[in-house]
Amino acid sequence: MKTIKKTSKPAYHRIQYALFLVGIYFCMISCAVKNNVSVQDNTNAKEQSIRVANWKQDLNFLKGKFETEHYNLFRLMTKKEWNSGFRQIISKIPQLKDHEVITETMKVVSKIGDGHTSIYLPFKGEYQFHQIPIAFQDFKDGVFIKGADSLYQNLIGKELITIGGVPIKKIKKRLKEITPRDNKQWIKVLGIEVYMTIPEVLYSLNLTDDIQNITIEVKDSNDNITTEKITSSLFDINNVRFVDVRPDWMNAHDDSNNPLPLYLKNINDFPKDFYSFEHIKEKSMVYFQINVVFDNPKKNLKTFCEEMFKFIDDNNVENLVIDIRLNSGGNNQLNKDIISNILKSENINKKGNLYVIVGRRTFSAAMNLATNLEQKTNAIFVGEYTGSSPNFVGEDNRIILPNSNLFSSASNKYWQDSDFNDKRKWIKPNYFNILSFVEYKNNLDPNMQKIFELINQ
Repeated sequence: MKTIKKTSKPAYHRIQYALFLVGIYFCMISCAVKNNVSVQDNTNAKEQSIRVANWKQDLNFLKGKFETEHYNLFRLMTKKEWNSGFRQIISKIPQLKDHEVITETMKVVSKIGDGHTSIYLPFKGEYQFHQIPIAFQDFKDGVFIKGADSLYQNLIGKELITIGGVPIKKIKKRLKEITPRDNKQWIKVLGIEVYMTIPEVLYSLNLTDDIQNITIEVKDSNDNITTEKITSSLFDINNVRFVDVRPDWMNAHDDSNNPLPLYLKNINDFPKDFYSFEHIKEKSMVYFQINVVFDNPKKNLKTFCEEMFKFIDDNNVENLVIDIRLNSGGNNQLNKDIISNILKSENINKKGNLYVIVGRRTFSAAMNLATNLEQKTNAIFVGEYTGSSPNFVGEDNRIILPNSNLFSSASNKYWQDSDFNDKRKWIKPNYFNILSFVEYKNNLDPNMQKIFELINQ
């Protein structure tokens, strides 16, 4: 019997066979990947289509609501500009990030030209913005960091030079594009103190391309310039403080040897942060600060005013100072309780006995109060230009967009507290002053100092 010898395949045949199997394997993998990519592409395309449709619906909804509810939408801009603005945003939605859609809409709305008509910064939900833990203020001698979270305490007291390499002078011009306002004072408040701390807004103004980290240049008191990077966190509407810095932050005036000035003394002391008064006996004066035109839960404004004016009468007080420099509004129907008591007081309602401190934050219902005091009493005004005009389009008329749930406001009332022909952009004080950073840091109040001087004459 013949033995058959088994021979093995040549090596190159084995290699070809192995490569053939590997090829089939990778072909299967490739097909699977392509199929997954195709599914993913289809999913992304569907999501993008829904996203675009939702934003388009929101913007058309907002546009229509503003057109029907605003007091006079085309007072300062043309209908052509309005329509073109929305048409351009809608056409660019596929290329824009969500926060860019929001900030581009803010730019269009700001052209309406009143401080109450605005898109609110998203403070919750899917589109929630971010914020850096820094408090800026535009002082007479520059824009300074007046307070910060303890992580950035080394920046407190330094002057802001640039953000993203752009000088502060140019930044102010860009903030004008996005800030709702009655006059340019509101750019210093809402623009510098709020919008300039929001990375999504800075992105829209080409001041950063990084939402998480913002690069700034600052200068110290020895003119040394350094570059700093600040990390942001989610925007919390409770952190927005127009009056000073958050109470848990460090402040530029913490190391001052002088006591806090009267206007900063009670701003974090509820319920005195609503309104309070203090007797300055040596000047025969009552200092009355009202930071918001609302009834506080402890004592309504009517009762408070009655008690304050009784104190004035019982103690033969000759001078009254009403400080509304930090007051951004409330319910203007409550102003009558202040005005009526002044008009009944023969001692107070005299030239040289009644003083009103106003400023860039004097806005809305506080602006109504300032105008009423100017028109009906013998008040002398001290401070800087008010944040609104004697006659203005106002009212917070809230509108919520259906898909994004963003808040907006279309002012629907015109408040005329002055003469019909009064076209002033603000009330200019009899004695004008802009606070310097040196004065703020050292707890000095040049407005009260001026009033003391006038009383002593």
